[in-house]
Amino acid sequence: MKSSVARAARWHLCALALLVFVALVTSCRTAGFATALPVGLPDMTGWEKSAGSAEFENPRRSVAYEVFVHPDRPAVYSVTRYRIRLLTPDAAAERLGWDEKLQWDRDGKDVRRFRCEAPAGSASQRCRWRELPRGSAEYDLEMPAILSIYALHARLLAERDAGRLR
Repeated sequence: MKSSVARAARWHLCALALLVFVALVTSCRTAGFATALPVGLPDMTGWEKSAGSAEFENPRRSVAYEVFVHPDRPAVYSVTRYRIRLLTPDAAAERLGWDEKLQWDRDGKDVRRFRCEAPAGSASQRCRWRELPRGSAEYDLEMPAILSIYALHARLLAERDAGRLR
């Protein structure tokens, strides 16, 4: 009897934690992504779009993303937009990772990455897109972040499909 009460309490605690997570995910869907996109990107009207967000610990950070699937390439995220923001008490550290980033997989061979940077001294002004040179350290260092975005997206889809997210 005692173990069934403990199981029920654990289940309720897990359900509550999941509800908090769902509230977090739904409360900051797009996280204020830039309205303009890099020059040369195709019109994504009619493309399938998915978005999500979450917060993590160690280090404490928030992640927001949007992935777009071109109708002619249904198995590929042709465009991935994301922002990873460190959430620390230090204002300078908080700014790290704030810039929005974007990956554009044109055709499976030509993969371009961009960073939307706010003008120096003003986080409120419109950012400017800068392409990261392919093969540079800056370009290559984005791969772990992009893979983590895809893993987060897969997890959120699996939870939704299992009936744990609505």
